[in-house]
Amino acid sequence: NSHRREKASTVEPWRKKYARPTYKPIDFVARKRNTAAIDEILEDMSMRNAAYRPPRVNGSSTDAEKARLQEIAQFGGGKALPDEMTLGKTTLPSERRAQALEEARVEREWRKRRGLTEEPAAAAPEPKSLETQQIEQISREIEDRAAFLEEAKAMGLKGEPIKRV
Repeated sequence: NSHRREKASTVEPWRKKYARPTYKPIDFVARKRNTAAIDEILEDMSMRNAAYRPPRVNGSSTDAEKARLQEIAQFGGGKALPDEMTLGKTTLPSERRAQALEEARVEREWRKRRGLTEEPAAAAPEPKSLETQQIEQISREIEDRAAFLEEAKAMGLKGEPIKRV
């Protein structure tokens, strides 16, 4: 029995011994690139430069931007003034124009798909510009005021009340 114990303690377990890799500091230094690798990198860089497109940046103080903000302030409602003094929240004229253009485009597309080439006889008139709309509104207000003053004179109002109006 004791002989077995001695023999068992002296026997090494069987294992396959591999040669462990040995590394030197030079193995961790980056190698120089060959000309093919350098050419590939340069070609990639030139392709990226050729395909580069700068991001679209809208100007922050352009006349178009000012007009857009003015339109929003005029027709977009808001809480700065009482409701009686504002036009209320309505659709913006630019949105109405864009909507009309889109409807016309869809109608043209449907006509093309149906095989109808001629345009309808009653084409929608071009939307009026904001300046034209304002001029017409002011002229209507002046006409209304003149009509009111004529009615007031006909009813017999004279003097101070008419001057205030």
